[in-house]
Amino acid sequence: MARSPAHLIVNADDIGISRGVNRGIVQAHRSGIVTSASLMANLPSAEDALTRAAICPDLGLGLHLTLTAGRPLSAPEQVPTLVDTTGDFLLLGTLLNRLVRGQVRADELRRELGAQIEWALRRGVFPTHLDSHHHVHIFPTVTRVVVDLAREHTIRWVRTTLESGPSPRTLSLPPRDAARTVAISSFGLLARVLVRRAGLHTTRHFRGIALGLGWDTTALLRVLDSLPAGLTELMTHPGVPDEELARLTTLVDGRDRELAALTDPAAREAVRHLRIRLTNFGFHAAPSVRIG
Repeated sequence: MARSPAHLIVNADDIGISRGVNRGIVQAHRSGIVTSASLMANLPSAEDALTRAAICPDLGLGLHLTLTAGRPLSAPEQVPTLVDTTGDFLLLGTLLNRLVRGQVRADELRRELGAQIEWALRRGVFPTHLDSHHHVHIFPTVTRVVVDLAREHTIRWVRTTLESGPSPRTLSLPPRDAARTVAISSFGLLARVLVRRAGLHTTRHFRGIALGLGWDTTALLRVLDSLPAGLTELMTHPGVPDEELARLTTLVDGRDRELAALTDPAAREAVRHLRIRLTNFGFHAAPSVRIG
């Protein structure tokens, strides 16, 4: 029996976080299988990311809505529940604690996340999709704001981080990583309900959490070989580590390994052999992206 077609969006998160990551993502698109990227609009290298993306007309560009890195685009005094005493965004744990306690104001979320969308629109970028740094948009308080903003700006696609059910890969993870995968997927399920109820779109399948950060070609080939029918988003983090990246995140090591995997000829050959149709959020129903 013929294999049912699998459509795949290979999305590179964090474009805009550093020039090294920007270079790596463009390389992973032009010489590899990356078809889409998510931009961090509030960071200093966001403008560099747009300049590099301009030479990649087939690279779908969405927004990686950010509440846990750098500074807000809004004046800090306008979003006091989102920032620390220096005006920087909160660390992830502190933000989650405030969200759980109901100490984050929805109007401030709307102001800041709306400002990030408007930043892109003013530069002629219409986002193909919305997702977020550290998955903060799947927390229900934030999800509702993101859904409203997506509808307001007619952005049709929102990521929901619903990984497949318990798998040998998930069960083999260290307990902390396995628990993280299950927790993110559980919130992703709730986010999927809210996104679809609002008439927006999300991919049928999602991969990338259980892979962790810094996977290699072997791990990528396993994902490609086991893709289900329908549309899947694969979340990736390729890049060239640099000092700018290290100042903004602890997730530095391993990005070069992902870049090597995504540009490995074996990955491109697997796409051909398995007849995977590469696409992005902007034209996933259109003819497949050509490889080679």
